[in-house]
Amino acid sequence: MIYVTTKKELQEAIKRKEPEIIVTGKLAKKLKGFAKLKKLSKAQIAALVGLATSSGAIAVAALATAAPTGGLSVSVASFALMAAAPAAGVSSGTVLLLIAIIGVIGLAVIALLKDYDFECRAGDILYFKAKKSESK
Repeated sequence: MIYVTTKKELQEAIKRKEPEIIVTGKLAKKLKGFAKLKKLSKAQIAALVGLATSSGAIAVAALATAAPTGGLSVSVASFALMAAAPAAGVSSGTVLLLIAIIGVIGLAVIALLKDYDFECRAGDILYFKAKKSESK
């Protein structure tokens, strides 16, 4: 089990495929939206992952260029993901939440959605546990 408090620590823990990650401090407060994502079905989470990795890839790239473009790319990114949301069966509010979380930790959110189960614990603590492999 590893405790992380920064974006960099979280990204490194995901890259190392840590089996359990506990997010605390200011980062946990910024990621409180994960509580809302917990309510989604497996199909909806899969749709969000698909949005962010396929049709949403251009939008996610646009988010990364937000500073150099003075924020214009954020509008483009939001529009692209919002347009794809109905086809994926995901609400626009959920897509906006995903955009906000991606803005905090980047594409690492995709690994957290598809590779980890998560829960919000007392206070501002997020607990992520690697999903067990279903292939035997």
